[in-house]
Amino acid sequence: MSENDQAPSGEETTALVEFTEATGDEVDDLKRMAIIMYQAGYFADGSRAGTPTQEVAKAIVKLMVGKELGLSPIAAMRGVYMTQEGSVGYSSNLIASAIKKSRRYDYRVLRSDAEECTIRFTDEGEAAGEATWTIADAERAGLLNKNNWKNYPQAMLFARAISAGARMFAPDLFDGPAYTPEELGDGTAPPEVTVVPVDAATGEVLEPETTQEQATRREVALENREAAEQAREGSSDIMERFDDAPKLGD
Repeated sequence: MSENDQAPSGEETTALVEFTEATGDEVDDLKRMAIIMYQAGYFADGSRAGTPTQEVAKAIVKLMVGKELGLSPIAAMRGVYMTQEGSVGYSSNLIASAIKKSRRYDYRVLRSDAEECTIRFTDEGEAAGEATWTIADAERAGLLNKNNWKNYPQAMLFARAISAGARMFAPDLFDGPAYTPEELGDGTAPPEVTVVPVDAATGEVLEPETTQEQATRREVALENREAAEQAREGSSDIMERFDDAPKLGD
């Protein structure tokens, strides 16, 4: 807890109790966890400028977002960011972790240095495309005068590339566009990034797919996978019947 963070007073504690009793039973676990987070003082937004009820409510929203993504409460409080307008931002580490934990998507860093970050994304094991952010992209976006970009260009390029790739190649993973807090703060437009779809078999660069084309491709892939599973099940049934059939000489 920092010097500016004070432990809740008696009045604050009373307000928290009243808040908990007033909001019903459906989110009891989230409320209790949010109150603990607030009282600890480690995860408060800003400098705890809001009322106790507001700060706990903010924590509940973060925990709800994290729960939808399968995150632990600590990960949600550390990696989920909310704006006053209701936009949701995610730390680059959280975005990367969510992609790795998903059973559908994955990524591989092809290049990461102070000049460029290129990440290849896969969908169901097949190459979906690549996202690249360069220092030239950052310069065009007017970012290089910021301290983070001056001191940690490699990390910042990774953050931009991973979020851009998540928006393009794993749009359903976050139930909405995945932006980093910096992107929400500076208003950088996603088209600044270079996103390249590639053919899974040949590596040939393809024209970007429309949303409908992506949905159709995924639907076909799902149907093919289900058909293959049914075929394997049918084959297993045949083999079991064959094994159970009387043999010559029995």
